Amino acid sequence: MNRAQLAQQASLNVEHKAMRGSLDVHDVTASALVDVELLTDADAHVGALTSNVFRLVLQLSFARKGYVAPFVSLENTYCSNFGAGAMMNRTDGTERFFLC
Repeated sequence: MNRAQLAQQASLNVEHKAMRGSLDVHDVTASALVDVELLTDADAHVGALTSNVFRLVLQLSFARKGYVAPFVSLENTYCSNFGAGAMMNRTDGTERFFLC
């Protein structure tokens, strides 16, 4: 897929471009699947745990390799309660309250 298509009309996201007919949905989907396949084979990962694609890559990587590859999340500690407080256990045995 020619990724220059994605840069055109930067104010529109992929969904809007597809609805307008300026992107081929099949090409975009195939390109995303190729990206996931290539990322799955990486030795380490950097991304955001709030990204479904990043989490998919981590899960597929684990399923194929049998171990969790090293990864770094570019955001605060991940939690799934979206804005509510959570407790985090520290390595020294203490707990810390934080907001997601």
